[in-house]
Amino acid sequence: MKNFLIKFLACIFTVCLSLAVFSACDNGQSTNTPQKLSAPIVNMNGNVAYWAANEDADKFEISLNGNLSYVENTVTSKMLTEGQTLKVRAVGDGANFLTSNWSNSVTYSVGGGQGSGGQGSGGQTPIGQEPTYLGIFASKEQPSSGQGVPEDLPINRAFGAVAFGEYRDFDTMLDQLFEDQSNYLGASYPTQTDYEIYSRAGNIVYIQIWLNNPSQYTILSLKLNGTKYQVGGGLNSFFIENGGVHYNCVYVAVTIPNDTYMEFAYVVSDIEYIADTFINADGTDEFMNQNDTIKIGLPYNAQTPTVSNYNTQNLTVNGYSSTFNISDNDGIVALSGGWLGVAIVDDNNYEIVKNQVAVIGENTLTVSGLEENSQYRVTVYLFADLRDGGGVKAHYLYYDWIFTPEAISIDTVESMAVLNDKQTGYVGAIKVKSTLNSTTAEYLKLEILNNEQQVVYTDENYDGETIVSQGILNNKGYTVNIYYKDNEYPQGKSVDQYVFVNKLTDPTVYDEDKYTFINDAIYCFKLGSDYATNYAAVEGFTIRFYDDYSARYIAEDVLCLLENENIIDQLQSEFYSLLVQLYQCEYPSNEYDLIDAEMHAINDRIDSLSHSRGVWESSEELCGITDKTFWETEKAKGKYYYEFTYSGTDTDNIIYANGVYYVILEDINQYGINYDIDVLAKVAKNEGNGLVESKFTRNVKLETLFVESGYNRTDVKDTALNGNEFTYTLYNTYDIKTDDQSNANKRFVYKIKCNGKQIYLGQVPTVPVIDEEAWIVAYIDGIKNGDLDAVALYDTYVPDYATNSKITLDLSELAAGKYNFLIYVRTHGEVYEGDESEDCIELFDVEVYKQFDAPTLEVDGYYLYVKKSEISSSGHIILEAYDKDNISIKFDYSYWD
Repeated sequence: MKNFLIKFLACIFTVCLSLAVFSACDNGQSTNTPQKLSAPIVNMNGNVAYWAANEDADKFEISLNGNLSYVENTVTSKMLTEGQTLKVRAVGDGANFLTSNWSNSVTYSVGGGQGSGGQGSGGQTPIGQEPTYLGIFASKEQPSSGQGVPEDLPINRAFGAVAFGEYRDFDTMLDQLFEDQSNYLGASYPTQTDYEIYSRAGNIVYIQIWLNNPSQYTILSLKLNGTKYQVGGGLNSFFIENGGVHYNCVYVAVTIPNDTYMEFAYVVSDIEYIADTFINADGTDEFMNQNDTIKIGLPYNAQTPTVSNYNTQNLTVNGYSSTFNISDNDGIVALSGGWLGVAIVDDNNYEIVKNQVAVIGENTLTVSGLEENSQYRVTVYLFADLRDGGGVKAHYLYYDWIFTPEAISIDTVESMAVLNDKQTGYVGAIKVKSTLNSTTAEYLKLEILNNEQQVVYTDENYDGETIVSQGILNNKGYTVNIYYKDNEYPQGKSVDQYVFVNKLTDPTVYDEDKYTFINDAIYCFKLGSDYATNYAAVEGFTIRFYDDYSARYIAEDVLCLLENENIIDQLQSEFYSLLVQLYQCEYPSNEYDLIDAEMHAINDRIDSLSHSRGVWESSEELCGITDKTFWETEKAKGKYYYEFTYSGTDTDNIIYANGVYYVILEDINQYGINYDIDVLAKVAKNEGNGLVESKFTRNVKLETLFVESGYNRTDVKDTALNGNEFTYTLYNTYDIKTDDQSNANKRFVYKIKCNGKQIYLGQVPTVPVIDEEAWIVAYIDGIKNGDLDAVALYDTYVPDYATNSKITLDLSELAAGKYNFLIYVRTHGEVYEGDESEDCIELFDVEVYKQFDAPTLEVDGYYLYVKKSEISSSGHIILEAYDKDNISIKFDYSYWD
């Protein structure tokens, strides 16, 4: 090429740039001002000049002794010879970036001199080594320097297509099958193609030209299938230095033409580069004008065959047959020279159990000798190279799964509960039901094993359905084995299934109520479950009353905490250690059950200790008490204030009627019960496994002398103070008998305070005699007869108390004046601790008169002797005197007068 080519290209570039600017201005469009690139800084290292890369530059322009050349923007060094002077500038694209100023100049001198300035010593500079062609290949991905130097030059097969396909396990099985030519389905092995890569019409591929470019000359252009690609016009390149060799990859992204099939070739020729000489003297050099070709594999212009009307004709314990149709409208079977086949694959053993030829048109598949209760895959395939890069392999036309039935199928193996032989309680059981699916099969026996693989039950007369309770315990796991034989298995075979026998459903407490007498009470409830309305398995229960915030309830735990303050942390550590062991156990197993039970026990203990510590630390009465003697005394009292146990034989205190348990709690009211209640029901289980307790916690308040029915409050009315005598009437604002204000007087005045002074402390008034035993008997009869009227019984057996009361107050420490009285009341029959009371009523502005000493008075000639004298806060004097005939005379006048 001549210098004319460079001038021509420069002219074309200038004209195009001018037209672009003119067009933008003509359209009135505003453009961003291009940024001028920074001038490179050149340094020397021996005879190598180097500078920094600039990703914004289009390329670098090098001036070597005045000779101009271009290199990629990734080239950042140049070897110099004696006396050569070099400078560099970054070339912009003209749109976003403008070309920079020239860099500083550097000159190489063997004597070690290095400097700047000048255009060199003039004359012809030695020409570097020209590039050499290494080869062409293609890739689906854009190449980059990050891929490194290709391992196999000039032709790199590492960038070839990646074989793909679904269900490679089936391909492997077919490959192994076809290693034996006798399995070739009566035809020649399909032809396999071999291309650098495989693609499709319309897809982009990258055609790569690899060069050895030791002088790092700029590759200016090349022709691909006669089309010229050049720098800035689709031609890209990068360098990779490896072992002192500068490999140069030049590549073009091309699109495979539409409607192209089977194969497409790309031919490279006419590679041009800019040599390291005066650009105006020699121009571009062409070092390759011969052709090199790469071919790309493309698919056939045809669709794969289709399968229709696939129908299963028969499926037995060990056999299968089906029919189907294959259509090949585009004739790809003939084009590819492939095989049509249908195979049965054992998905459990990963092997082909049958492979036969399939044909275009109607097909029948028949196979025998299959395993019962197994999964197989039916696969209709085309075995051929469809030029997709996968080579000769199976292309799936149809696949489906079949499941051969068992000679025997287990319909039911489940846990259940049945009444025991005495019909008094439920026991665990296993229900087994199975079906023979083969007409030649017959049962041999039924066998049940526990988790320790010990036989706990055998039935040699099993005929397909049974319920087994003998030897079966609740909350345990078992393996049920059903033995049978068939023509295929004359020696016998078995199927098994695991089942876990749940514990009996705990009875639930519901329909609760309570009724209190003077000393006794009745608590009634139902026990129900999933198995029976009245739960026949209840053999007894225990009722406990307690206050879990009391010192006596937490005493045992507090003593434990005093002895070892870290016990909760230690228990938690034990719990997590057991949890690790539990995960390592096979579930279910006897070891698993034991560890699980131990973990629950530890967790319950942690909960109890944590609760007790919380009560101990937060209670104002108990907080800080560390005296062991105190806690030992509280522990000795026992946790429960009241406890009743029914063992199934008590007939005096237990009435069972209409599914309800009525429990007579004797002498319970003496404890002032207002605590939580536990109902522990003992549930019958199978012999040898004892009883299990089911706990239900309730909060129950048993009030004395009347049916608990709502909030009752006492009020004081009709009060009068005559000297030291105080009269009043107590009212209850609500009463179950009358449903309005009543004078039933279930409470009495226990104490009165005034001005901080106790002016009255009374005793419990006499309670009317009540025949409590007769009352209870009448209540029970009402339950049994179904005509219980609790309110009527109350009216019969509980008379009203007196409505009016008169008590004497101690006013000796009070001066005359008006005061507020605090009247404390208590309830008949309740037990109180210390100075506590039921309620406090405040009575306002009670006027107290005060006695004083008065002289003998002479009135109307009589000397009167004062019997009584009082003075009130208002200044009135009241005198009561008697004459000689003992006739009472009263005077009431103002003291201040």
